Amino acid sequence: MDKIVIKGLSILAKHGVNPDEKIKRQEFIIDCKIYIKEKQAFFSDNLDKTVNYAQVCEDIKATIENNSFNLIEKLSEEISKSLFAHFKSIYKLKVTVKKPDAPINSVKFKYVGVKIKRKREDYNV
Repeated sequence: MDKIVIKGLSILAKHGVNPDEKIKRQEFIIDCKIYIKEKQAFFSDNLDKTVNYAQVCEDIKATIENNSFNLIEKLSEEISKSLFAHFKSIYKLKVTVKKPDAPINSVKFKYVGVKIKRKREDYNV
């Protein structure tokens, strides 16, 4: 099984439990490992035989920008569901959502995040 890797996709959006997080856009950083069964692209050099990572990035961006969730856990799940729904050759994936500007004032940190692993059979898509 081969994979496509997207690392450090930065998108501004409004997710969080605090009222100001629903108003002010914050940075979310997405890492994604997409596992595909189809190996035709490696032999044919044909974009139609793989998952177009530009379209994956646009799908992730739309999911993040067009919704507002309290939890990044829910956001990561919705990203996963959307990718399986729109890209039939994805077999499984790993999605990491990082929130570097989470409203935690008492300690210094690089980011808070959630990492999930899902397989196509986890959804009815």
